Amino acid sequence: MPESSTYLRYRAQTGRFIPFAPPLPSPKHTGALSPRQRLHLMGWRWLWPLWSMALGGRYKLHRPIFLIGCHNSGTTIFSRLIGQHRDVAHWSEAPEVWAPDDAFLNWSVMPEPPLDVPFLFDLRAYERTVADHAEFIPTIQRSFGFFAASRMRRRFLNKNPHMSISIPYIEAAFPDACYVYIRRNGYAVVQSLVSNWRPVLQRISDPSAPDTDADDGWGKLRDAIDPKFFDDPLELVRLCARYWRDIDDCAVNDLQALSDQSRVYYTSYEAICEDAEGILREVLPQLGLDAVRYDWDQLREPMRYPWTDMLPMENRNFKYRERLTGEEIDAVTEEVRDQLAAHDYLDED
Repeated sequence: MPESSTYLRYRAQTGRFIPFAPPLPSPKHTGALSPRQRLHLMGWRWLWPLWSMALGGRYKLHRPIFLIGCHNSGTTIFSRLIGQHRDVAHWSEAPEVWAPDDAFLNWSVMPEPPLDVPFLFDLRAYERTVADHAEFIPTIQRSFGFFAASRMRRRFLNKNPHMSISIPYIEAAFPDACYVYIRRNGYAVVQSLVSNWRPVLQRISDPSAPDTDADDGWGKLRDAIDPKFFDDPLELVRLCARYWRDIDDCAVNDLQALSDQSRVYYTSYEAICEDAEGILREVLPQLGLDAVRYDWDQLREPMRYPWTDMLPMENRNFKYRERLTGEEIDAVTEEVRDQLAAHDYLDED
C-alpha cells in the first residue's frame, strides 16, 4: 500500500480540521515531515485550541470575500490580484476546512465503483449543504477567522471553484459574504480541463501502471471509472463541457437569488485580460476595499514582483482552436450550445 499522505498524518495527530493550510506540495504528498512542516504543526496545535476556547466563538469575519467560478477560468490569478490588497488575507482553496470529511481529498469517500464520471467531475461529491454539513459551520468560521486574525488583516478572501455549487452553504456560514464571479469562454475551459485530465485518464487506463503509486495513487482508480472515458476520446470533451455549464448555471442562479446584489461582482476572464487594473478599480470599492491601499505598481511594472510569470494577464482563449480538433469543438458545441450562445461564445465557423 502507498504510504499515508502527509496531510492525512497531520490529521491523525490533530483531528479533522487544519486551520492553516499545511505547507505541502499537494494534498497527496507523502514522505517525512520537513522541519518547516514540524514547526507549522507544533505551532497551530498549541494556538488553535487557545483560539477556539478564548476568541474563536466571538471573533467574526467582516464581509469575507469568496471568488467563484469554474476551474481554469482565471480564478487563481484574479484571487491573487485581489489578495495583494494590504487589508486582505488570502487563503486559496482551503479544502481541508470546507470538507473535513475529506470529500475533496480522500478517494475512500467516493461511491462504490464504477463511477459514472471521473471523480473530479462528480459535483455531488463536492456539494456542501446545511442539511448534511451544518455541524462543520462553527469550525469553518473559527478557522477562517483564525487565519485572518493571525495575519492581522481586516478582510478574508477564499477561492475554491468547488464551492461555486455551494453558495447557500457559504451564506449559512457567512451571511454578509461578498462574491466575485468569473466566467470564461466554455471552449477554452474545456480545452484546459481536457489538457489536464486526458493524460491522467491515459495513465489510469495503462495496465502496466502500478496499482500502488507512492506519488499520487492514480492506479487505484483504474477500476473505478466507466470504461467509456477510456474508449471514446470525445466522452471526456463532452463531460468537461457539461461540467463548465453546470457549475456556471448553479453559481449564477444562486448568486442572482441573493436579495442584495451589491454583494456580488460579475466579470469575465476576457474582461480581466483586457483591463485588469480597470476591473480591480471597479471591484475593490464594491467589496469595501480602499483602492489607495493597493499596490498598483505590480500591474504596471510586473517584473519587480515574484509572480511575474502570471502578469500581465494574457487572453489565451485562442489556444482551444490550436489544441482541440474540429470534431472536439463540434462536440462542445452540441453539448452546451445554449449556454455558449447566451454568452456570445458560440463558435460555428
